[in-house]
Amino acid sequence: MIIEKFINYLPLANPILIFAGWWFIRKNAKIFAARTEANSIAKDIQQITDDISDISRKYWLDDKHENHYTFEIIVLAALDRLKTKIEILKNYGIVINDSDYISYRRTLTLVERTETSSKYNCNIAFSEILKQTTLLNNHIDELISRTNINNSISFYQNIPFISGILLGVIFCFIYLIAIVVN
Repeated sequence: MIIEKFINYLPLANPILIFAGWWFIRKNAKIFAARTEANSIAKDIQQITDDISDISRKYWLDDKHENHYTFEIIVLAALDRLKTKIEILKNYGIVINDSDYISYRRTLTLVERTETSSKYNCNIAFSEILKQTTLLNNHIDELISRTNINNSISFYQNIPFISGILLGVIFCFIYLIAIVVN
């Protein structure tokens, strides 16, 4: 008698299950897409910092002494791109401390080279730039990995009740179908 009542409502289960499955997949796909986009932006940031390191190495360590203003213009343009990427990354919930960016920028722009500076001083300047680049890249890696881990489980932590109900409904319908078939 009870099974006969459920059999009448069984055709309604299909659209409900399809909608619930679609919603679940869509939510996970959005999380995955956002994570992929954030990882791509972080790689862009790290590529910019690596490019700045290469430019700095050429300026500080090569025997060719370029004009300091040319070096500074190139670095400031790269820093502008870097700041834009950092702002975009904030939209994904990954916030790089302004103090990290400021110390990186200071290291690149406040270290001045004079014609009388020794090769030793140039090595010190470049090593400081390399150190700040490494610190910034490591900080970005840490933020990305922490955010990726948090985002992968946040969907289930934010709505455990709904996901539990969804799984419960699915198992109930599977159980009812098994009873009806037997």
